Amino acid sequence: MIPYLIHVALILAVCFSFYRSLLHRETFHSLNRYILITCLTMSFLWPLLPIPSQLSLRKTEVYTNLTQRGQKLLNNKLFEVETHTEQSHLRGSNSIAGNSVQADEPGIFNTRIDIEKIIFWLFIIYWLGVAVFGLNLIIQLASTIYHAYAKPVIIDGPYRIVEITADKAPSSFMNSIFINPEKYDWDTYNQILIHEKIHVRQLHSLDILIGEIAIVFQWFNPFIWLYRKAIENNLEYLTDDLVLADKMADKKSYQLSLLKVSTPNYSLRISTNYNQSLLKKRIMMMNAKKSNLHILWKYIMLCPVFIMLAAIFNQPAVSNTVYKGSEDYSNNKINIMMLPSQSNIPNDMEGQWVATVNSEMVKIDLKNSSADHRISNSATFLRKEISSFPIDKKSDFHIKRDAGTIFFNGQFDSVQGNGSYKFVGNQVFKSTLKGSGITDIEESDLFKYLILNVKLDFLKELQSLGYNNLSKDQLASLIVLHIDYAYLSFLSRAGFKHIPLQVLVSAKVIGVDSAYIKEIVNAGYNNLDLTQIINLKMHGVAAAYLAKLSGSGSYGKTNSPSSGKPTPQEIITSKIISQDTVHNFNVAGNIAIDDQKFQKIPLPLAFIKSYENIGFKNLSQNELYSLRTLNITPEYIQAIKNCGFNDITVANLTSLKILNITPEYIKSFQESEHKNVTIKELLSFKIHNVTAKI
Repeated sequence: MIPYLIHVALILAVCFSFYRSLLHRETFHSLNRYILITCLTMSFLWPLLPIPSQLSLRKTEVYTNLTQRGQKLLNNKLFEVETHTEQSHLRGSNSIAGNSVQADEPGIFNTRIDIEKIIFWLFIIYWLGVAVFGLNLIIQLASTIYHAYAKPVIIDGPYRIVEITADKAPSSFMNSIFINPEKYDWDTYNQILIHEKIHVRQLHSLDILIGEIAIVFQWFNPFIWLYRKAIENNLEYLTDDLVLADKMADKKSYQLSLLKVSTPNYSLRISTNYNQSLLKKRIMMMNAKKSNLHILWKYIMLCPVFIMLAAIFNQPAVSNTVYKGSEDYSNNKINIMMLPSQSNIPNDMEGQWVATVNSEMVKIDLKNSSADHRISNSATFLRKEISSFPIDKKSDFHIKRDAGTIFFNGQFDSVQGNGSYKFVGNQVFKSTLKGSGITDIEESDLFKYLILNVKLDFLKELQSLGYNNLSKDQLASLIVLHIDYAYLSFLSRAGFKHIPLQVLVSAKVIGVDSAYIKEIVNAGYNNLDLTQIINLKMHGVAAAYLAKLSGSGSYGKTNSPSSGKPTPQEIITSKIISQDTVHNFNVAGNIAIDDQKFQKIPLPLAFIKSYENIGFKNLSQNELYSLRTLNITPEYIQAIKNCGFNDITVANLTSLKILNITPEYIKSFQESEHKNVTIKELLSFKIHNVTAKI
């Protein structure tokens, strides 16, 4: 939400600056009107438009150095985890010296600075401003409509001439014209009516109203106030021009009438009015030389301006990329992007089932009954969860969990079973979730919650640890990743409280457990935050390596040993360099290493060439390390390409590899009726154990 608002604010600033510098002095007032309204509307819509990745100037990030599979679902589409070893997001409350620190003792780490709370309060302030300005607009509308129908009125064809007694400037709103007839002589009165009737015919009130609505949602942006003023001024220029276009109109007489109407009191902002604050500018514009067609290039320049804005700010529409990330070895910053929401999983809640039975467990494939594809959800149930076990004879039975009940009809033999099913959601469960803040629950969500075995007790446990206001996909992701109460409770006792969910997911996926934290603390690193521990674990740093590194007195290849213990950044850099038994070669051999800043890490030339041979040229260092760390070989890439994904990116490959999606898995869908499966769908199917039935 906040990035979107900032994006809109920047586009508005660019549009106003463009208009102010190139267009506002031109006499194409009608064209300017449509340019202003179009740019205002596009400012709110443009950030939502994905653009081709080839056009985007935003660098595509790839997820690197994750050696374990990530199964993640969060926030309707994607969310990002940033972990920094040098910038804390999470800290415990105290530090402990010594070598025998128990991980379940509180106060191992310092109290963290909660950036999320700052963002939360900024969010509250923003919506408070929206409420204030929205209420102000509603009051203005109500007041204007009240005066339009409460005051004496003269019907003049489609116009309603409302007679007012206050010392207000003449104005109009929709088809109502507000004027005090006692203040003006007959000629001036007629000039005013001609002017205001043009406002009414041209529906200028809509332009003003659009500007006011934009102010409600961009009230913090100073450019929106200037933009709204530019709209109003241009409407006055346009109306003056149309008045004088009448052959019977006298320019001097009309300009004299402007002076007669001058008053310090103005009408409401939402009405177009006989504005006196720009009187001098209006008269100058009426006397200005008319613009010629040769300056139309200025208007055409708007197209490349919007294209450039999209290239700079808009999200690139990469070929169904789901995982994205980058690794910067100079500051050890890692970004992790999550899987899409559950919307890609089949939502059919009835169909056919096939089961495989063993002594204690029953694996059931729930195949939806849609005719356009044949895919299934796989779930494993305890035999005791099944209400009855019909052998060699069709019968009804059911499986009940917190989220609802699946009603089955069919039969089993000793090792298999089959039949039909139908799901019915638990409305009490649904209501409880809504009461906990998860308000967008649908019946299909309940079906998936049953498959994942989401329990209300777990939700209560999360709330007891401070994890409130979860989304429906965040709750599901915790279940998928097996982030249970025991794990959360351990982190809380270790001093890591109120951990952002994205950091929590990162820690779980990488395998940061109680044993590893104890190991790092006992090695003398008892003041690290969780993000630093995540980075150490990600790079395979163990206590033995820390002891060896501290004893050697040389951290990496800097040739300038640090005093005392090496910092987390020095540890990671040294670990990376030690894995690449290479030194400073010339350009013919390797990528050079910067001994001072560790900004470039060497990679063998043969390694780089192996990817160039299959079409992956000019890869960034981050992309190369992503391929190396995840063991994405040229052979694996070629096999994926043979499945029809010729334009696959490194980001796509990291996503597929992390979830262990093989070419055989892809072909199983392509050989079924789901021939045009996308990478995004494959990732969603894999995380929910959805398989194709050929």
